[in-house]
Amino acid sequence: MTSEVNEWYKGRKVLVTGASGLMGKVLIEKMLYSVPDIGCIFALVRSKRGKSPEARIEDMWKLPLFSRIREEKPHMMKKLIPVTGDISHDKLGIDPERLQQIYDEVSIVFHFAASLRLEAPLKEGLEMNTRGTQRVIEVSRNIKNLVSLVHLSTAFCYPDYERMAEKVHDPPANPHEVLRAASWLSDDQLNLLAPSLMQKHPNSYTYSKLTPAFKEPKPGWVDNLNGPIGLMIGAGKGVIRSMHCYGHYHAEVIPVDNAINAIIVPDIPVFNLTTGDDRNTTWKEVLDIGKATVRKYPFEGPLWYPNGNIRHNRLIHELCHGAHTK
Repeated sequence: MTSEVNEWYKGRKVLVTGASGLMGKVLIEKMLYSVPDIGCIFALVRSKRGKSPEARIEDMWKLPLFSRIREEKPHMMKKLIPVTGDISHDKLGIDPERLQQIYDEVSIVFHFAASLRLEAPLKEGLEMNTRGTQRVIEVSRNIKNLVSLVHLSTAFCYPDYERMAEKVHDPPANPHEVLRAASWLSDDQLNLLAPSLMQKHPNSYTYSKLTPAFKEPKPGWVDNLNGPIGLMIGAGKGVIRSMHCYGHYHAEVIPVDNAINAIIVPDIPVFNLTTGDDRNTTWKEVLDIGKATVRKYPFEGPLWYPNGNIRHNRLIHELCHGAHTK
């Protein structure tokens, strides 16, 4: 980490939503390992499957992701403070005493929490990803010494734009009006309006494009099956036999550590992180490399011999997919 970045974070206290997600965990690991003088990190975590946020953080420390902190800088683990909360609740569901501490002490907010379900009902997506962000902004406005609020999104928020400028583009519909309508419309009524609200968006989330870590903290580390990861593992196990796309299309995917390294750099209002024109890899190349790799280093317990193909014709894709699943 550069001295300029280290100096900027020195002594500062940070709030992270979505701390237990892939991006949240990699951000926390990077900050604790590479920014020794950071004040502390408040990690917003909700209770899940009967486990408290404190228990979930304890489980998180055991992951291979945090091995270099456990081995080299175990004292930094004390700088991660679990905060019980949920972006689906007003004031993020944070205890009033803890919330006041955040108002008084935090100066940087990273908002990563979101619903990642590709086919989530529109109401769920609005509640988590739109209203949830609104709640984070409302809390951030009360932080006395706020210097930065970083909102993580997808570079493909506007799939109908031929060129994405590094600015906040106008949404297809007024988000405040949509949220007001969602508060009284039923799920079925809102789903009927979904096509006109989403327009050219294929779903209420619009893709997930992170790949395993390139270098830090461990090459190849990942802990979920979202987006391209699920596709790669499914194909490697022989489960996915057909992929519907054009093979010459570019695979716009980013290693998670590259994304985090870009996010923590201060003073960039809007930054589109994509592969760029000089590092374009096509989906056919991804498939060919994947086939060669999985044959050299096969997965445990494959369902079938991994030998899928790309098909741009939807009918042929569905016929092949159906034949393989029967």
